[in-house]
Amino acid sequence: EKTPNQKKIHREIKISDPKKLVYPSVRKLKTMIKKSLSTEKDQSHQFKRILVDHIEKNMRHMNLKVSKEIEKPSVSKMSTQIYPMRLPEIQKLGTEFKKIQRK
Repeated sequence: EKTPNQKKIHREIKISDPKKLVYPSVRKLKTMIKKSLSTEKDQSHQFKRILVDHIEKNMRHMNLKVSKEIEKPSVSKMSTQIYPMRLPEIQKLGTEFKKIQRK
């Protein structure tokens, strides 16, 4: 029998389906981790999967390619319409950052 708190966490996990989240809140991430760590035998693998999923979705919005090891078919489907930052702009940011570091 689940306690009311466990039921609440379980319900929240269903709402925060990792595939639908782009920027999960810290609270949602914590509940996702709690849930996965309690069900998954290989805890480190499950923890990495959650983090990779979170990072992948954040990278998507910067128009960066995710490395082949963690790339999924869904990456190509989501374009950067929300944050239309193109690669040249990111590279320019990189050079400006290097100038600041040199000073």
